[in-house]
Amino acid sequence: MYLRTTRNQVVNSMEQRKYYTPNIFEAPDEEIVCWCEGITKGQICDAIRAGATTLEQVHAMTGACRGTECAERSPRGKCCCQQVVAMLAQSALCRSRHGAAARH
Repeated sequence: MYLRTTRNQVVNSMEQRKYYTPNIFEAPDEEIVCWCEGITKGQICDAIRAGATTLEQVHAMTGACRGTECAERSPRGKCCCQQVVAMLAQSALCRSRHGAAARH
């Protein structure tokens, strides 16, 4: 099951790559986390809200952490798996963002 949208094209534009939030927890949901597959923070949060508790489950649900060039493509200079693991460790943040959005 993939929670991907049509925005999953591989991001190659240098213009797109220079914009990112250093702290993934402060990034907007539209910000790309997985640069190989074009997976956004919002898509990863959706997987966590849907019950993903491991990197493998997020991978299966979104396709994140599948590529081999993430560190080269990402403006963070690291593989997206590090950000996904951090998001899983702080999964309450994804769940609370959903709750806050539902109240507004």
